[in-house]
Amino acid sequence: MIDDFLEQLYLNFLRREPDVPGLAYWRFQIDSGASNAVGVTNAFALSNEIKDFHQPIARLYYAAFNRAPDTEGLNYWVRALRAGAPLKEIASGFAESQEFQRLHGQSSDRQFMIDLYRNALLREPDESGFSF
Repeated sequence: MIDDFLEQLYLNFLRREPDVPGLAYWRFQIDSGASNAVGVTNAFALSNEIKDFHQPIARLYYAAFNRAPDTEGLNYWVRALRAGAPLKEIASGFAESQEFQRLHGQSSDRQFMIDLYRNALLREPDESGFSF
């Protein structure tokens, strides 16, 4: 039962199968009483793996498309980032997509920058930042 719970954490949070040492570590944390299901779930949510791979991709989705990533797309781009694709290259892939072209293809440079501020920073552009 614990292994099923842990496997779901790996699949749902990290989008990958558990590795044997990682599974053993988290099982020990729960079995020994050092942590519980809530603590382990929080550890997954706040992990470096989430920060390093999932958050950058999610931010690109919001900046480029003003939406949460779909499961298939998130999995695809996280795998690419894990495999060593530079984030700049991934961002270029977003910009070349049909969805991006549909949303921004007819936008002026000014409107595109305003959209980026709104989507990525959740605010209107400030004068100095926009001018830069």
